Amino acid sequence: MFEGSQFDDAAPERLAKLLGSDQTTQPSWSVQEIEAIFRHQLGTPLQVELATLPAAEVISLTALADSQGLLLKSIGDLLNHPHPPVKLLAMLKDFAKRLMEHPDSPLPREVASLLYWSAIASGLSRANVRLTSLDTEKLLTGLRWAASQPWVEKPILELIRSAEASVLARGGG
Repeated sequence: MFEGSQFDDAAPERLAKLLGSDQTTQPSWSVQEIEAIFRHQLGTPLQVELATLPAAEVISLTALADSQGLLLKSIGDLLNHPHPPVKLLAMLKDFAKRLMEHPDSPLPREVASLLYWSAIASGLSRANVRLTSLDTEKLLTGLRWAASQPWVEKPILELIRSAEASVLARGGG
């Protein structure tokens, strides 16, 4: 039995614009729509995102997760894992960056951006790795932008704030 979708209440013209093949600009999404899309992305199985990578890389990353006994079923599991595999975080960051930069991205820029900053934050907070070559000022600006979004859920917000504190503790800002 079909129970509906979180997108059922989205304005039809917004969905039509998103699905239109001649789209040249991103549609304007409401805060509630952005939040629903982000939640959906957090629940997206990693295997769905891995499918966009070259086969050899998929095999390598899957073997890495399996060898460490990691129960990473979704993007949210990866971001919230206490010791996430750095390779998977880097994959998520690069995936999100491609979506942010692509003019016909299927995700709103805000969602792709928050995935990007969340992957970087997880690297900083949980793996003690800086997954970006951005200078400290730009890194802090991005983390602060991510933390300021009204639709960010508490676990991700805490992750981002922890990353910001980590950067500041290392003498940044």
